[in-house]
Amino acid sequence: MGQLDLALTDYNFVIDSLESRLREAFTKKEMIESGIKAQADSPENYKESFRLDQSNIRSHLARFYNNRAVIYAKRKDHSRACQEFKRAMDYGMDSLKDFIDVHCKE
Repeated sequence: MGQLDLALTDYNFVIDSLESRLREAFTKKEMIESGIKAQADSPENYKESFRLDQSNIRSHLARFYNNRAVIYAKRKDHSRACQEFKRAMDYGMDSLKDFIDVHCKE
């Protein structure tokens, strides 16, 4: 297995883990908002920690999707690279918009 394949495997694992954490955070937030008692100090503290955690996870996901896109680009899989760059932008990497507009025309 080459270095790009190993890096891709690592990014796949990290992205799956972070997306799982994000889904879990949304589930806990819904539990609080629907009146089910969750394991938190208080709903207000939990909502603030959710906001911070969500922002942190989204930032990491944007970076990891971007890095995974670079790997696909190096492997000459431009279609998949564009999909990953778009996901990175969806998670907040707005600086990719001009690049995507130029290089990811479909």
